[in-house]
Amino acid sequence: MFLIIYGECGDMQSLKFIFVTLVPADCMIKPLSIFINLFLFFFFVNYSSKAQTMLPDSTSGFIGKAYTEYTAAVQEQMELFNGREHVDYFYKFDKGSPYFLAGNFTKGDVTYLNKTYKDVSLTYDVVKDEVAILHSNILKRLIPDKLKLDAFTINGHHFIKLSPGITNYKSLPGGYYDLLYNDKISLLAKRTKKIVDLTPETRVYSKDLFYISKNNLHVPCR
Repeated sequence: MFLIIYGECGDMQSLKFIFVTLVPADCMIKPLSIFINLFLFFFFVNYSSKAQTMLPDSTSGFIGKAYTEYTAAVQEQMELFNGREHVDYFYKFDKGSPYFLAGNFTKGDVTYLNKTYKDVSLTYDVVKDEVAILHSNILKRLIPDKLKLDAFTINGHHFIKLSPGITNYKSLPGGYYDLLYNDKISLLAKRTKKIVDLTPETRVYSKDLFYISKNNLHVPCR
């Protein structure tokens, strides 16, 4: 036979504490053991009743603030991760890569709608002059709206977008430029790549165009 001491604590958010003590009936129950078991039982009863009373007031403000911050962060991320899907090349290249440097997705910064996002996984397709970012939650590669993407940094290189009509660079073709130096004079590099099909090989050839800019004058470097 067993002696069962059973207790059920109050309902706290639909969660019940059940305290059961099984004691062999043919053994002598030590007073200390009974005291400890009863103490734990009444502790849970008391704790559950207090928690049930305190939970709405003590956590409502915290939960509300956390929810507001979470919603704002999600909406902010949705602005950046809003674009068409990036589709990788379906064939391999025998020489070269259409992407900047290694071409793998790497952590960098992206300035989108005048707001800078840190530690974004991105890559730069030089052939298409497009930036692709990796959405870590859904493992989906997206291309942000180029009209809204102002600049990005990847592998220590800071690229700025030049658009037709910009006062300081209006004589240069639009696109992303690698800003190598920026002070009284600026040194820009336009990274270009071209895919050439040389059956049975497919190769990617690179060509970099450099410009020195000062006082709205842009001189190509030969």
